[in-house]
Amino acid sequence: MRVPHNAGMERPRDVHVVFGAGQIGTPLAERLLGAGHEVRVVRRSPGTPAAGATLRTGDAANAKFVEEATSGASVLYHCMNPPYSASVWARELPRWRQAMLAPDQLRQRVTFALSQITVISTADAGLQVSTLRLDGIVRAPNGMIAVVSNPQSRTYFLREGDHLYDGSVEKITMDGVSFHEEGKDAFGKPVQREVNKRIYSTSSGEQQ
Repeated sequence: MRVPHNAGMERPRDVHVVFGAGQIGTPLAERLLGAGHEVRVVRRSPGTPAAGATLRTGDAANAKFVEEATSGASVLYHCMNPPYSASVWARELPRWRQAMLAPDQLRQRVTFALSQITVISTADAGLQVSTLRLDGIVRAPNGMIAVVSNPQSRTYFLREGDHLYDGSVEKITMDGVSFHEEGKDAFGKPVQREVNKRIYSTSSGEQQ
């Protein structure tokens, strides 16, 4: 019988990088290790990661550090939670998002996963479908949540049925969000359309 040249060789393990070592990040790292994955835990301060995981310490808002900490990784998990303050979340989340979703990182990744979060800021009537950016999707115990930002980099959390300035949220899935947009044409006639925004941009850099 002919034996394949790679018979008996262990298949390389996927590298999973968990940002955050709190009540979500630590159990997640343990579960991934139990599933046989190679796990790196990233946190700001020194500490002891889950047994079997390696530790990287640094600032998740530093794109250079994120690039080094996630080298060779196939999956990133965002499990960091700043203090429960709307002003702190508005300041920190966009910085983390910009570093972790930088183009160099995305070209190497299969998936970007967000942890469960607590909603402390919701949409307001000033959000416009055409200008908001979809930054993440969260599967929460009480339904799907879309993490979006406006042109001023202010972060909002949307649920299905939320109303915006020019429309509403129709459907949220792990791939993207469908919006119902209302407006007027050049002659002032009311028009309506469905707008889909995906978690990953198209090759042109736009969210369709």
